[in-house]
Amino acid sequence: MLPSGEKISVVMPAYNEEAGIGGVIESFVALGYIDEIVVVDNNSTDSTARIAAKLGARVVVEPRRGYGSACIRALNEAMTDIVVLVESEGTFDAADLGILLTHLQYADVVSGSRIHSRCNKPGADMTWYKILGNRALGALATLLYGNKYMLDDIGSSYVVARKEIVDKVKEKLRVTDSSFSAELYIGLIGSGASIKQVPISYGPRIG
Repeated sequence: MLPSGEKISVVMPAYNEEAGIGGVIESFVALGYIDEIVVVDNNSTDSTARIAAKLGARVVVEPRRGYGSACIRALNEAMTDIVVLVESEGTFDAADLGILLTHLQYADVVSGSRIHSRCNKPGADMTWYKILGNRALGALATLLYGNKYMLDDIGSSYVVARKEIVDKVKEKLRVTDSSFSAELYIGLIGSGASIKQVPISYGPRIG
């Protein structure tokens, strides 16, 4: 699955995710090949940080509020060869990481696509208009910036990249709110990186 010797960091933003973060961390630990899990606590007022630390994650606090702020900090905290950015609320499946890593041999960045209804679990918040919007924005970004593969889910936040690619873009990221993912994709393409998207399962958020 991976070239020998490469290490993997799983990094995730978190804000009041005590209901789901424990299961997310445990599912990635259970894979057996994750070297580090970093949780960026974006000023939670519940037990998010305590649960994450108890399960062995390295917890850092990002004082600047906003989803994008936490994600940028997460990308800066990763120190291994391969960086995995993922949510902490249980919508993504740790088991799909193997699929994403396999495709990393074909592109600089691989992310999961949530637009395939057959892969969505009951209760997943992926309505037809979100699917249509992501398809349209993904196609536009592909055409404007010339990605090698057609993007179809520019809002997906399950992203796998080699650290040298992350290092090219992380200092240029500025969006601090929920539209961060779109900026990340555009920044990656603009840096010359190729992005490949593959279908993954997507479920309802926990909590």
